[in-house]
Amino acid sequence: MGSFFKDTLQQHEDLLKLIKSQDAELAVQLDQIKSASADRKLDIVTTTLTLLIQQQAAQQVELLLKTN
Repeated sequence: MGSFFKDTLQQHEDLLKLIKSQDAELAVQLDQIKSASADRKLDIVTTTLTLLIQQQAAQQVELLLKTN
């Protein structure tokens, strides 16, 4: 295998690991939303939305760093 292919494959694997860890974080948030009382749901949903935005930004940074 050429080094470009190996590097690309490693970048892909790294991104998949990042996404899997982010998915685990979101699963925890979803469990919290499901079990929260009505008065806490809005706070938890707001936290979850913030987490999603941060994760999306982190993925974009990761992709930009890997392609440049």
